[in-house]
Amino acid sequence: MITLSPIKSIDIHDIAKWSPYEGIHSQMNYAINEDGWLNTYCCNPQNFCFVAKNGNLCVGFSLLIYKDSKEAEFRIAVNPDYIGSGYGRMITQETISIGFNAHNLGKITLIVRKNNHIALKLYEKIGFIMCGETKENIQGQNIDFFIMELDKNRFNTGEN
Repeated sequence: MITLSPIKSIDIHDIAKWSPYEGIHSQMNYAINEDGWLNTYCCNPQNFCFVAKNGNLCVGFSLLIYKDSKEAEFRIAVNPDYIGSGYGRMITQETISIGFNAHNLGKITLIVRKNNHIALKLYEKIGFIMCGETKENIQGQNIDFFIMELDKNRFNTGEN
């Protein structure tokens, strides 16, 4: 069981102490470094930034990055020590639910690396659908991503 709560500076400090991602997941190290997602997005009060805890353990964090009053982009990072434990699904579902139900978003989008088959499968099970492709420059490398989206009606009716 996890709880999501607004992220605080102490949480960011704890996340900075995570073990580095390894193997296929090493591509996520940029998300937690000093110039990563937390410092980039949590300073904007329009964004919703959450820490995910199981008791006192920080198992991940998630972001809903403001696009407009009815749309946000979802991002997630699971603590490298807990990858494969099901926390990704729990954090994703809870964050999406908060976005749609507490913040009245109409649509949530995300990008997922084309080679991240586990995440792609998770997002499809939750109800995200493919809506395009993009290439992003991540630390000097061009990376291919799928663009996915989920609207509030599809999420609340479970049409997936």
